[in-house]
Amino acid sequence: MPSSTVSPTDPTGFSGNGDDIALRIADVIREVRPDLVIGHCQRSIHSDRSHASLLAGRGCFLAGLPLERELPRRGVRTVLYAENLEDQEGFEPDRYVLISGEAFARWRAAIARQAFARGETYGFRYIDYCTALMTMRGCLCGVDRACALSSGAAAGRSAHCCEASGGRCTSRPCGGHW
Repeated sequence: MPSSTVSPTDPTGFSGNGDDIALRIADVIREVRPDLVIGHCQRSIHSDRSHASLLAGRGCFLAGLPLERELPRRGVRTVLYAENLEDQEGFEPDRYVLISGEAFARWRAAIARQAFARGETYGFRYIDYCTALMTMRGCLCGVDRACALSSGAAAGRSAHCCEASGGRCTSRPCGGHW
């Protein structure tokens, strides 16, 4: 992997994809000690998003290795990838998570302040699309709204909705407990 010295706060929207950045992510994982990391979906039309996805996975891997770092190694139990409206190709959801009414309202209030989301810059109605996507994912689980996640290994498996429906899977895509 090529090395990069791009700051993770680089305002240009570009991110490097070298081990120097992955090690910084690993250090954060060692400090915060999460059981779950959610990264961008693995395939993207935007190179910075593809890099972010690779870096999330690589950072999780490096955090679990016995490397000489300031903090002790820390494995991450689960790495998932979030759905993105622009990057649907190859995204295979294998779990859905409930979006509560409160979370939806907070998202809606925040996103409504963004001109691009209102369709004022690109002409695409992001808010309407994302709301419809959350509603459609919720329909698959028997809840009002849900988001889709992927473990990256879902080929040939049906998505399950235990997280969205409180552990009781009643929808056809899921078909039972997992």
